[in-house]
This record gives sequence, structure tokens and C-alpha cells, in this order.
Amino acid sequence: MTYGADMVMQMYTPGLYDEPASGVPNAWSTDILLPGSAQIQYIHHVLRDRSPSGVAARVPAQELVLDDLGTNDQAVKAVRSEGAEEWIVVYLPSARNITVAVEGLNRRGYAAKWFDPVNGGYSQIVNYGSGSGSTREFSTPATSQDHEDWVLVLE
Repeated sequence: MTYGADMVMQMYTPGLYDEPASGVPNAWSTDILLPGSAQIQYIHHVLRDRSPSGVAARVPAQELVLDDLGTNDQAVKAVRSEGAEEWIVVYLPSARNITVAVEGLNRRGYAAKWFDPVNGGYSQIVNYGSGSGSTREFSTPATSQDHEDWVLVLE
């Protein structure tokens, strides 16, 4: 898994090809060892743990995010369980507040957690912030030098 490592995707080999226009190049064999190559497994586990039967058990759910979704590498992505809303997972590429439609989850009650894609750990959200019964606002945890991205898990 390349996790956005441009030189890996291009299979860039110094001296064999012209330098790419996207910045200072590294050989693909160097960039394949970037931290993201080990961290991508964590987000895979977040989704797989919620739908062990595979991809078919989850559907895109962008409509549940009631804020600007952003574009390109700042795009917020959301998926939910297929059928009855058992869970919602929202990936936020950078720190921000986000409002999510939780009406389907409210029928059963739900827990809210932040998932850290760098270390694979969860932290329970105690205060869900403001919102009505059908929407809820969440704020990403404080960012660090390691990363700004977070995954919101509602189940």
C-alpha cells in the first residue's frame, strides 16, 4: 500500500527517468518504507471490524456530513453500514469541526470515538458538543506534529 506516496506510485528510479515535477524525488524503494506504509492497516481494520463480510456491507454516506466536504486531499469521506444505520465512519484529513446527521443512530443510542490513524488507538468522546437530536457537532482532538487526520467512529 502506498498511502499517497507519489514516488512509489510512479515507481520512480533516480537516473532511469527524468525528475518528476512534484518536488524533490526519492527512489520508490525509499518511499515504500515511509510511516504510512505501516499505518494504512489501521484504517483497514476500522472498516473491516465493522463489516467483516466485506465491502458490500458499507455504503458511501457523504450526505450525513452537513458541512463543506472539501476537495482533493482535504476531502472528508463518510461511510455507513448498509441497511439499518448501525455505525458511521467519517475520515477527516485535517483538524476541524464537523456536523453529522445522527438521526438513524439515535434510535438505538450510540458511542462516539476518535480513531488515531497513526497508532491505531481509539479515544472515547465524552462530550458530543452542540447539536439537536438529529445532528451532532464533533471537534477533532488536538493535532500533533505527527498528523492532523482523524477518523470519527459512531456506533
